[in-house]
Amino acid sequence: MKKITLMLFFLFNYSAHGETYFVDHSVSLLQGYNYEVGDSERNIVTFEHTSGHSWGGLFVFVDRMKEIHDGGAGTYTELSPSFTLASLGDGLVKDINLATTWEMSGLGDNYLLGLGSSLNLPGFKHFSVRVYQRLNDAGDDNQQLTLVWGLPFNMVGYDFMFDGFMDHETDLNDNASTNFTPQLKMDVAKIIGYSKKLYVGVEYVNWTNKFHNDGVNENNVNMLLKAHF
Repeated sequence: MKKITLMLFFLFNYSAHGETYFVDHSVSLLQGYNYEVGDSERNIVTFEHTSGHSWGGLFVFVDRMKEIHDGGAGTYTELSPSFTLASLGDGLVKDINLATTWEMSGLGDNYLLGLGSSLNLPGFKHFSVRVYQRLNDAGDDNQQLTLVWGLPFNMVGYDFMFDGFMDHETDLNDNASTNFTPQLKMDVAKIIGYSKKLYVGVEYVNWTNKFHNDGVNENNVNMLLKAHF
């Protein structure tokens, strides 16, 4: 509880005294048929918040999962504020920040603390690298490398986005784990006259040793509908 209170204190203290540069919200609907660990077929609703501030940035997402056959349900949440330590301009390394994440699920809470940088890469809307020390409620602590990217492009008059993340965790139970999850999607908002971005596409999950279970490797394609507002 002390860790949670401290994280929320810093987050709201910085937010109250900072300037907001941008805010974006979205809701995604995903359906996949090849999940590992539990029901292989699931529907997921995801809410995301992204914002940039004079003190850093905030990313929050909430997954609500429903198993199609077994009827089980669950919620997974991540709260990820980052705090700018140094702004480095227009070179390859844009900034250095203090990176934090609070993972919340029915299995417990995990706390991540580390350092990150945003990179200026040609063509990319954003590309960030973060290295964390993980403080896990259940089991031993370990480390994590996270990459997050967004690459927009235009084809046949339509806007596309190739984005996603990769999380690599060091050994737990003698097994490292890597979750590589890209999305490829097309903005169809102008077809129906929607004022924000409206994406249709696919999400591909390649997760080796899922949850550090030896040999549990997920290769899963989700159909995706994502609306920004």
